[in-house]
Amino acid sequence: MGKPSKNSSYDTHLYKLCDDAGTRRFCMHALRHTYAMRAIERGVQLKILQQLLGHASIQTMMDRYVHVTDDSLVNAVRQFENAAPVSCEKRA
Repeated sequence: MGKPSKNSSYDTHLYKLCDDAGTRRFCMHALRHTYAMRAIERGVQLKILQQLLGHASIQTMMDRYVHVTDDSLVNAVRQFENAAPVSCEKRA
């Protein structure tokens, strides 16, 4: 088996693609962050995402790659606003 590639070699190729496309440069690590956030937003199960990212624990993945965004906060509030009201009346 071969040795794992270093991120820097991927970044070099990615930077060239960015330059050729006339877009701002970003690194492979940024793609992992974006992938993790979009997967969470789309409801991918945490255990599945953990395996896809290759982490030994969910906690490591959550601490490193999952971030609260303004949009996710707004969406969470909207979920409660759109939910059916719950009755708080006492039952006899």
